[in-house]
Amino acid sequence: MTGSALPAAKDRREAVAAFVRWDAPLPELAAGLLDFPSDGGNKPIEVGLWDIGRVVDRFVDDEVTAPDVEEWARLVESQADIAFASAEVSDAIRWLAHPDLEGALT
Repeated sequence: MTGSALPAAKDRREAVAAFVRWDAPLPELAAGLLDFPSDGGNKPIEVGLWDIGRVVDRFVDDEVTAPDVEEWARLVESQADIAFASAEVSDAIRWLAHPDLEGALT
């Protein structure tokens, strides 16, 4: 996450990609998703192990909190235009999004 403001997304695909990368404060990225409602016609942005690893690294480095990670993962799993690279990625997102069911991130 950078301290500087990022340029505004030009379209839904760009907003989703920035969200997956978590390129700015989460509230800004979530608002960016609302700026471009999904029309179902976009090719999905793929979330891979690399993306999850970056998020977990940021948690370990105390850059983000467990509730932040949970919110990011819940938003990831709720977007129709985000796809998972593998079953393992889908499982990891579910685990991060639902610590009450899967166990807390510590």
